[in-house]
Amino acid sequence: MRISNRSIIFLPCFAHQINLCVGEIFKESTEFKITVDRGIRLATYFNNSNHKFFIGHLQNQQYETYKKHIAISVPGETRWNSLYNMCVSLLKTQQALQILAINFKPPIVETRHQQGETPTLPREIFEIIDSSTFWDQITLINEILDPYCKLLNLLQYDTLAKRIIGRLEKRWKDWEQPLLLLSYLLHPEYRMNQFNNTISSVNYSAFGKWLMYYYRAWSEKKPKCILREFDDFWLAKYPFDLESYRQFDNDIWHYWCYISVSTNELGFVACRIFGICINQLL
Repeated sequence: MRISNRSIIFLPCFAHQINLCVGEIFKESTEFKITVDRGIRLATYFNNSNHKFFIGHLQNQQYETYKKHIAISVPGETRWNSLYNMCVSLLKTQQALQILAINFKPPIVETRHQQGETPTLPREIFEIIDSSTFWDQITLINEILDPYCKLLNLLQYDTLAKRIIGRLEKRWKDWEQPLLLLSYLLHPEYRMNQFNNTISSVNYSAFGKWLMYYYRAWSEKKPKCILREFDDFWLAKYPFDLESYRQFDNDIWHYWCYISVSTNELGFVACRIFGICINQLL
């Protein structure tokens, strides 16, 4: 569709890409994946109506410990924030779960439950709750996901960070990079200030090529003056100066709409770029 409809902008779902990026963490760390799987089993167990006896006792213990009930969140399949919510909810009720595990500790050798005997937790559920490693890992995962922007800082001294960077770069390549780069470049506050000037391919000449490409794709016309207008923008000539932009209260789209009448081609491309609505759907 992108090839046959060049005038239409195709972008991936940014929210979904972030979810996928966070999901890559668990592909690189076996310990994290095991901990998340155990957390899901624990959360699922205490949300299953077949386990009303232990759910009720947990709620009673919560009230005795915290003076309130705490629901344990079960994560969705692709939303990393739901994993975070699960970790938070488990940590909030950690003490109550551990007391429950002590009160209903299963025997080392499990036998068939006899009528009238007090039920005990399944061995697997008890061992998860009783594991200090599990709680340490849940705490660490919680710190990584809250907030996600601190992820690489937390892991920057670990080889895991390098592998994650590789996966993030793979996701980045799936996006239409020139559009994102041009959105920075055509902002009077940023221009080339946000780019690494040691990279030879990142320069005004290279961006000029992309401007011509998008003008042709969107207008179905050959550019006649877009490079000259782009050069005026580079030199910050009126109306591309910072003073003019700041009169629009940081409304970049309104600014480019205003000056597009005096910039036949560059204004057309800029308005199209800054008019893209970024949301969770394509």
